[in-house]
Amino acid sequence: MDRAVGQRVVIEPNYACLDCPECARGLTSACTKRSGGDEWGTLGEVLHLARIPYEQPTSAT
Repeated sequence: MDRAVGQRVVIEPNYACLDCPECARGLTSACTKRSGGDEWGTLGEVLHLARIPYEQPTSAT
């Protein structure tokens, strides 16, 4: 997943562990080890896992 420096992205603030039984079955929204949304700085200028950012549509502001 390539992203350019300064590229605008949106993130999924709650990310799954991808290791638990729920994640193994593809039920990442049911992950019991999910984290992210309640961590300080989640919506600030911080480093996120490369699998988290999605390209921001040009129609979004």
